[in-house]
Amino acid sequence: MSTDRPSGLYLIGEVEFFEDETENNNELDPLADEVFALFERMAKAAFKMSGNRGSFPEIQRADPEALSFLITAAFNFENEKKYQLLETTSTSERLRNLKDVLDHAVGQMEESADIQSISRTNGHSKKKIDL
Repeated sequence: MSTDRPSGLYLIGEVEFFEDETENNNELDPLADEVFALFERMAKAAFKMSGNRGSFPEIQRADPEALSFLITAAFNFENEKKYQLLETTSTSERLRNLKDVLDHAVGQMEESADIQSISRTNGHSKKKIDL
């Protein structure tokens, strides 16, 4: 995708449709399962941070390619990172990249959710969190 800045205030660009390379589902599915599990943990931690208001939505496991795009769209990545993920034509590469990001972030998110949950009890929780 290329962007040009005309004399006006709006960015314009040329968009090209592309498809991911064909890959072996026997290799993609286990990786997609791992990424989905991490994504679900992140969603549960975010729900916990919200105070468990409402009901936790059921998250459907999509096919590996669709899953990689859905997760990329769901996160507030920096534009450069999002573009890197979106322009990748390898589903497995995109999933590995997302797995790395989620592996790093999920523990921190769950810990933050636990701390926030305890703080709502005014410190009257029996659960111990090692900091």
